[in-house]
Amino acid sequence: MKKAKYLWIIGISLAIGIGLFIFQRSIGSALFTLVLNSQTTSDEWFRDLIISQSDLPAGWIPTKLEYRNEPDAVSSVFVRYATNTDKQQVVQAIVQYLSLYENTENATRAYQTKIALYKNRTLMSLEGQEWQANQIYLSCSFDAGSTWTLCDVVTQHGNVVSVLGGYVFVDRSLTYDEFVTVAQQIDGRIHQYVEADN
Repeated sequence: MKKAKYLWIIGISLAIGIGLFIFQRSIGSALFTLVLNSQTTSDEWFRDLIISQSDLPAGWIPTKLEYRNEPDAVSSVFVRYATNTDKQQVVQAIVQYLSLYENTENATRAYQTKIALYKNRTLMSLEGQEWQANQIYLSCSFDAGSTWTLCDVVTQHGNVVSVLGGYVFVDRSLTYDEFVTVAQQIDGRIHQYVEADN
């Protein structure tokens, strides 16, 4: 009888835990959509320039979208997608900081400030890749024996600066090639936006 009681308690606990996990993910996605859909027309500039679920493999969900105060920027947003919210594991996540500046000069200064943060990382080759950005800096930090690394790509398109960062894995999504593909898709959309705006 005691064994059955304990099994019942364990079963209830597992059900509650799974339910809370699903609820947390659902709320995160719902809040992301709410924030995105609540922007006024003047704030819609970033809608097509940030990461979207269509850029990522199946299973990724939006977990955060918020405005950020970026020096000299007219407007700046932060967006995050993830597949795993378990704090005990390496989180599979990809983030983007996107900033709009009044002019190209301010954007260039911001770009230089941002790439200075990654000077201690390995600069990755762009050979064989197609990019539309005026300037691009792709770097990763490697640890010997690790199955994952952290990569960032900083781009400048006219008066728009984007920083895309993600955990890149050897054995699962996102792989390095998938990360580069996501970055290039965003790069193309930002290029189209800047060209249309000029």
